[in-house]
Amino acid sequence: MARIIGDQTLETIVFRRAARPPFSWVISISSLPAGTMAIVADRDMLIARYRQPLSEDEFNFRRSQNGTSGACRSSLLFYTGKAMKYDVGIIGGGAIGLSCAWRLAQAGVRVGVFERGEIGREASWAAAGMLAAQCEAAHHPPAGAQSILDARHAMFDLCLQSRALYPAFAQELFEASSIDIELSLRSAPAALSSAEEWREPGILYVQRQPDEWAQNAFAQQNEAGHIVQSAPDFAGHNALWLPDEGQVNNRRLVEALRLACERSGVLIHQAEPVQEVHRRDGRAATIETPGHSALCDKVLLCAGAWSHDTLRLPPECLPPVRPLAGEMIAVQAGRIVDRVIYSDGVYMVPRRNGTLLNGATMEERGFDKSKSEATRTHLLQSACGMVPELAHCEIVEHWAGLRPASVDGLPILGATPVPNFYVATGHGRNGILLTPITAHLLVESILSSAGRKNTKVASEFSIERFVLPAEVETTPPRKESCLSKTI
Repeated sequence: MARIIGDQTLETIVFRRAARPPFSWVISISSLPAGTMAIVADRDMLIARYRQPLSEDEFNFRRSQNGTSGACRSSLLFYTGKAMKYDVGIIGGGAIGLSCAWRLAQAGVRVGVFERGEIGREASWAAAGMLAAQCEAAHHPPAGAQSILDARHAMFDLCLQSRALYPAFAQELFEASSIDIELSLRSAPAALSSAEEWREPGILYVQRQPDEWAQNAFAQQNEAGHIVQSAPDFAGHNALWLPDEGQVNNRRLVEALRLACERSGVLIHQAEPVQEVHRRDGRAATIETPGHSALCDKVLLCAGAWSHDTLRLPPECLPPVRPLAGEMIAVQAGRIVDRVIYSDGVYMVPRRNGTLLNGATMEERGFDKSKSEATRTHLLQSACGMVPELAHCEIVEHWAGLRPASVDGLPILGATPVPNFYVATGHGRNGILLTPITAHLLVESILSSAGRKNTKVASEFSIERFVLPAEVETTPPRKESCLSKTI
């Protein structure tokens, strides 16, 4: 498929295949004007970009599967002049940005994603992937919002809605990417792959320290019909069983979203930090990176902890988000732990391959992602305090990530004072959980003629809550444990 942007015409495209491995496709392109940009992509991955005068040039690229397919299914997109053109340009290529890009592309929108580093390798990669709507509401509710009670209800409802979307989301993503995101949820469909599923859906909440707030919150949830069951004491502590909670493999989620995007025609620009968003007539018009200038009808900011970068936009359009660092470890535990264990001191998340994630610290230290031996030891000792058998397990990975934390603990979603500039950031500890619902809401808002009024997004999550004319006194956040989720 060839698509021509602008008024240039393409006279000849010739495909031929190399005679022996590694199989390559050679594309001969004739009669392209000087200065044309050609982007060559197949259904599985972005292969190459060329930005140079073109005439009778040949471009070689290697097939991702050794050229086993006999037919070339590549698509070529040609952009004349210096700027590419997108219906929506997305700043940030984590789970939130990729899910929005995929859903927009499904609706026929031409989308470009600009990622400052490697796709999906910041908070989305560092997360544990817990789908813990009830645990989070009880243990880490938002505490700095204008109307705390309304904000907590809105956040809990948003998390429940997103958790409920995951079974269909996982199924559709598997069909689009052939990647099983290893969803462990009671309402999930049967295993999408042939791998054996030995883990138990649900989350065991273990109360290691007295917490009257959490106890009352769980009691209220149960009265409202969200199941909270008494469980036998665990490691000498009171425990509750939440059968509707669960987990997803967040790294496989990112990989699946990237592949689904590329197969849907989304163009992904890695290692291209956005330096500026130019405005014209009061609207966002152009995304500028060191390597590209992209004209955009609309712009969506999903840059996580980097979302408050100036971009030379009005301050009221830039979400007040800061990085909140956290460290995690993974041990090779086999099947010692067969369900997610969530407590005020540590959490454990078993992966299908036998690794067990243990996390995580919460630290205000800017953009510092360094790791410490003291934290590594502390995380393992905390896990062993609950499951002594882990003492002999090998630590196979230790990493740090930066959560995008808003000042009031709520995500920032929807339209901004700049008419065609949207935001989806500040998800803090719940980015993976909120991925499906965020994509749903932002796509509806962007595509709706009434999107400017944020009719699709609850006011509690609007950026407008930070630009009220009068300052609002906020309640200090509830004191956190030193250990919590990395999301």
